[in-house]
Amino acid sequence: MKHNNDHKLKNFLEDIGEEDIYIANGLSDAFIGIANVKNNRVAVYSTGLIALQLMEDGMSYDEAEEYIQFNIIGLDVGDKTPIYVDFIPDAFWKED
Repeated sequence: MKHNNDHKLKNFLEDIGEEDIYIANGLSDAFIGIANVKNNRVAVYSTGLIALQLMEDGMSYDEAEEYIQFNIIGLDVGDKTPIYVDFIPDAFWKED
């Protein structure tokens, strides 16, 4: 992936005392926050931002979605497994 701010993200997490949070390699530009899950702190990523990264690297939208489902979301790292969020567009909530 062209974008890789993993080192910057790791430094940020260290600075706030969250160095034990699992970081998905190469996805730091899609990092959107930290969540509490069953007494664990885990990273939260935007699937839309991940897809954009993959598409910038040459994948089609369908290829990116398939890659995300099988190679990213499907990865289980136990209690440290990140959360992957699909945002609902604002337009969905607006009345016609």
